[in-house]
Amino acid sequence: PRTTSELEQAATSPAHLYAPVRATLDILAELHGAVRAAVFDDFAQSAVVLCVSTLKALPPFPHRDLFSIKHLLALRERVVPFGISYGSIVRRKLNWASSTNRATKKGPAAAQKKTGFVAGLLSGASFLPTVDESRLDAREELETELKARCADFVKRARDAYVADLDPFLAAVADALPKGASLLDAAPAIVTKLRGLPVAQPANVGHVLRSALADAKPRIDDLGATLALFLDNANTRTLLLKPAKHRAAQTLADFRATAAVLLAPDVKAELQPNFDAFAALIDHSPS
Repeated sequence: PRTTSELEQAATSPAHLYAPVRATLDILAELHGAVRAAVFDDFAQSAVVLCVSTLKALPPFPHRDLFSIKHLLALRERVVPFGISYGSIVRRKLNWASSTNRATKKGPAAAQKKTGFVAGLLSGASFLPTVDESRLDAREELETELKARCADFVKRARDAYVADLDPFLAAVADALPKGASLLDAAPAIVTKLRGLPVAQPANVGHVLRSALADAKPRIDDLGATLALFLDNANTRTLLLKPAKHRAAQTLADFRATAAVLLAPDVKAELQPNFDAFAALIDHSPS
């Protein structure tokens, strides 16, 4: 972003867009209907690609994923009325490096003497630059970047829910024979695991209760931040759905692991904590 204040304004106001995106949409609105449709389509697609590239090039900063999602969604939605006919954009540019390389291979007579190089340009195609072509699909570029930033947010949101459970699950997995599953492990292996410090009832209960306590403020903060960037409740719900699904799966894995390692009375003691954690994942943030 050009300035910190501009970033903050674009990030915290649903009506305010980052300058390059806002300028692109304003220019397209002015051009729409003022030029031939084919000219407009080509210009509009190039502008969309440039906007996406600008957002991709932003340096890391807090909530960059949501910042990009907000602007990519705005860009996608606000160009719909223009009726752009999407297709591959062909871009051509001269590659002078190739001609220099070929000239160098000709030796001193052509590459090191000015007259030889000029003569080469006039006498044959071997010193002419090549034409490099590239094809871009504006809609594909936008959707690919949007998908990538959504994936970033889903991972971050999932971690806000259950990242504190990961070290315990990783420790248990590391203690198993390679490729083995705890649910299918032989009784001797389970007995050995139950003797490890990580599998002691006090530690399992501590991990679960601490993760539940720490997740609540993180999830509240996540919900507030999400609402700050995306004012559409349906969009927020769709974005959170895969994160909640992954978090619920991690909690289920933790529950299944605890069920194998713990005695029935300890499992019963922890059941309210499991239920509270599941409810937190299912219902928050609102």
